[in-house]
Parts: sequence; structure tokens; C-alpha cells
Amino acid sequence: MTILKPYSIVFINITVLEKSKTKLSITTSRALIMKCNILLHLKQYNDIEEVANKTLDILKQKKFPEFETQLNITLSKLYWNRNQPEKANTFLSDTLIENKKISSSTLFDFYLTQLEQNLYKKDWKSSKILIEKLNILITKTSSLNKKQQFYKLSSNYWAKVKDFKKSYDAQSQYLNIVEQTNNRQQTYIIYDLENKYQLTKKDEEIAKQQLVLEQNKTAMLKKKNEFRVALFGGLLLLITSMGIWLFYRQRQKLKNKEIETLIAQKELNKLSALIEGEEKERKRIAQDLHDGINGDLSVIKYKITSVNQDNFKTKEKEEFEQAVLMLDNAIEQVRHISHNLAPPSLQNFNLIEAIQQYCNKIAASNSLKINFQSYGELLTLNKDTETAIYRIIQEALNNIVKHSKASEALVQINTHDNNNLLITIEDDGIGFNPNNNYKGLGLKNIRSRVELLKGDLNIESNNTGTSIQINIDLN
Repeated sequence: MTILKPYSIVFINITVLEKSKTKLSITTSRALIMKCNILLHLKQYNDIEEVANKTLDILKQKKFPEFETQLNITLSKLYWNRNQPEKANTFLSDTLIENKKISSSTLFDFYLTQLEQNLYKKDWKSSKILIEKLNILITKTSSLNKKQQFYKLSSNYWAKVKDFKKSYDAQSQYLNIVEQTNNRQQTYIIYDLENKYQLTKKDEEIAKQQLVLEQNKTAMLKKKNEFRVALFGGLLLLITSMGIWLFYRQRQKLKNKEIETLIAQKELNKLSALIEGEEKERKRIAQDLHDGINGDLSVIKYKITSVNQDNFKTKEKEEFEQAVLMLDNAIEQVRHISHNLAPPSLQNFNLIEAIQQYCNKIAASNSLKINFQSYGELLTLNKDTETAIYRIIQEALNNIVKHSKASEALVQINTHDNNNLLITIEDDGIGFNPNNNYKGLGLKNIRSRVELLKGDLNIESNNTGTSIQINIDLN
């Protein structure tokens, strides 16, 4: 069973469990076995023995053979690590799994533990039988870590019995899985670097815009100061021209107000163009991924699956099936990225349905429980406004998933007489300081889109959660 990191699981009190044995559930059983594996990884052997033996008694009574076998594997590893091989063997006896319904993954782990101990004892005959069993089960396990461990042990066995060809083949399989793992890690690293580059690039653009704004502001302040000095001098020199001065000043105020309004409108237009350009770029990239890369991958899969497999050996069929599976995973990943960049739900459904679908999608792929509520009449908005509202909610939910450590979230949309739209997004996470200047673009994107819609944004956050309220005047 895979060890989970970090070790932040809920430790269950054995005393409480003994008082309610009839209520032992599958979830509780998994939590207990997970606890035992964590203690084994931390080498807290005494604690494992106390938890595992009491849990094993309960599992035998409840007849949970799957969890009972997983716990036997853990106990065998415990006593093996304690240099008690005879006691370790009692938990890996084949009689313990006879005529019991056990998953292929658990059975693979059971035989793999037997193989590791038999190789250490130099029991070559038993090891060979176990390798044959594991070769059958390996196609039914998805754990790259377990496969990697098996091929390494298998290579060691064949080397010991001097069948160096099979040892080489097993070592090649081992290195192939290591390479898959490394390639996956490199893909994640490249993706992360690309994101950082894009964020840095956008930060630089925003910094340039802010610099221009500051320069404009300084120039305006300088003009105002010059005007006031000149005006004061004029008052001293031309006291008799008060009427003309008052008229001039009122005119200048109106002019300054017009300038400020024009500057504000210009900045709003820049922001609108920037967001519009970003949406177009999202759609273009999504279209390229869908029509280009995804199409090519589908053609590659079609070409590969058209190959006649009748003359393939068992190993070649396994490698063939692995290649098809990797292609399916790549196609699904490209499709997922494409849908995130330009969600088809906005094209096919109204705004409320699109947001509902997105909330369901986030809740299905994460441990976050999302409660979506919609009140009032169905809105009819232009596509630009709908896209901006959808992106605001998408950005807020992404921030909750990435940073808040929340277990529940609320997304609520209220409309009043088709005039006002009130959006509420809340979570029960750890909160943050809205006044901090965060490097990420999430909060900045929310604020810029609310500004584009000429709405009001209010954020309240503390260590018990965060509440975001957005009020938009649709008129």
C-alpha cells in the first residue's frame, strides 16, 4: 500500500472503535491501514503492533478480506524489519488468501512482499513461482512504483540464477519505468517554467502600464501646482479682475474633469482590449490544441491500433497496450487543457448552466464540496459580459482549490429586477490578507474584470474563511 505524504491523516482512537465494532466501515478500515503504513515508514514499530493487531481482530469479525490482506502485508513487513522472519512468514501464508475475494492490486503487493523476502533467503524455487504469478498480475496494477520494484527484484533473481538475458530484459523494463517517471516529472517542470515565464511577462506589462499612469499623474499634479502658483500671483496683481479669474477657474475645473474622465476611459479601453486579447488567445490556443495536437494524437492512435497484433509475443503485446494507454492519457490531458482555456459550456449553454457545470467539474476532480445557488430571473447578457463573469468565478474557485485548504465553498448568483447582479463566493479555508500585494495574477484578474464591468468588489477574509461579494449594475 502506498505511503501518503505529508503525514496529515486523521488518527483513529482504538478504544472508541472497540466500543462500536459493529459500526466499522470501509472508510475507517482504510484509515486504520493507512495509519499502520505511516507508522511503519516512521519506524514506530511498537505503535504499529498495538494498532494493527486490534484492527486485524475487528476485520476478521467483519469479514473484510481485502483490508485483512493489506494489514497482513504490513505486519509481515513489520516483523521482517524487526529481524523476526519466521513471524513475518506467518502473515504471508498462501492459506490466508485462498478462496477470498481480493483485488489484483492487493494480490500483487502480497506476492511482491513474498518475493522480496524469498530472494533475501535465497529461496530460488519459490521466487521463480512468484515471478510467474506477478508477471500475470502486473498488467492489472497501475502503480509505477510497484512495477519498478518488481522488475528490479526480477532482474536480481535472474542474475542470481545466471539467466542473464532475462535479467537484462527485466532491468530494461525497470529502466523504462524509471524513464517514464522522469519524463513525467520533466513535463511538469517544463509546464511550471512556462507558466512562470508567462506570469513574469504579464507582470512586466502591468508594471509598464502602472509606470505610464504614474507619469501621467505626476504631470497632472505638476500642471495643477503651476496653475495654483500662477493663480495666486494673478490674485495679487489683478485683484480688480476677480470676475474674469472666477470664470477662468471654473472653466479650467471643467476642463480638468474632462481630462480625468478621458484618461479613465482610455485606461478602461486598454483594460478591455487586454482582456479581449487574452480571451482570443485562449480560444486560439484551445483550437490549436483541439484541432492540431489532439487530432494528430488521434491519428497516431488509429495508426497504431490498426497494426496486426496476431504475431506479437506476450511482452510485445504488453508494451503495445502500454503505448495505447499512454496515448489515451495524452489525448485526455490535451482535451482537459483545451476545455479549461475555452470552455464549450459557454457556447452551448446559458451563463447559469455553464457556471453550474464548472462547479460540478471542480467538485468532481477535487475534495472541495461546492454548493451552487441561483436566485432570480434568468439573465440575458452579451457574450463579453458572460465571459467576464464566468472568468471571475473560475479564477475565484481556482484560488480556493490552490491556496485556501477549504473543504466547502459556496457560489451564489442573485438578480434583482434584471438591474443588479450580486455574486457571492465563500469558503471555509485559512483565509488571506486582501491588502497584500500577491505575485499571482488570480486576484488581479478578478479585480480587473470587475472594473471592466464597472462593478463593486468587496473581499473579507480571516482564518475561518473568505467571502467575496461582487455587485454589478446591469444598466
